[in-house]
Amino acid sequence: MYDLLVWSDPATGTLRAQIADSLELGDDRRTWTLRLRPGVRFTDGTAFDAEAVRFNWERHRDPTNRSPKLAATSEITALEVLDPRTPVARPARPNANFDRIVAGQLGFIGSPTAIRADPAGIDRAPVGAGSSLSRSTPPTSTRASPTPRAPPPGASSRPRRRWRASS
Repeated sequence: MYDLLVWSDPATGTLRAQIADSLELGDDRRTWTLRLRPGVRFTDGTAFDAEAVRFNWERHRDPTNRSPKLAATSEITALEVLDPRTPVARPARPNANFDRIVAGQLGFIGSPTAIRADPAGIDRAPVGAGSSLSRSTPPTSTRASPTPRAPPPGASSRPRRRWRASS
């Protein structure tokens, strides 16, 4: 239902931009600047912009929301919107791994319009954004199929089972 801002390539460990254009550490080693792709909209029509990122991260920072992402956002001392495509985060102290925190925990951004309309409902009816979304996309679930052990010597091999998404 959501595209990620950035993600970590499991093969290389390199961070890759997805719905963001970039996430960069400033010269002060504390300021992280996120640059969003232009023209992206949430499925409810709301603009996917820097204010949406700020709104979601502020929401996670608020202990009354009991967000599982509270720890990930708790060290952010300032969130600023420079322009519609550029949110800036400043952790309390230099954190060379903040980009990994974004990739692993803060990459999903929900529509502020939908969250304000029904804060509890965002879990039941997520309103996300991204290039892979459309109103006609059916919900999917991910099922893990076990990978069988290697066959004993001399036994025929069985086909390998893989992870797959199914609807």
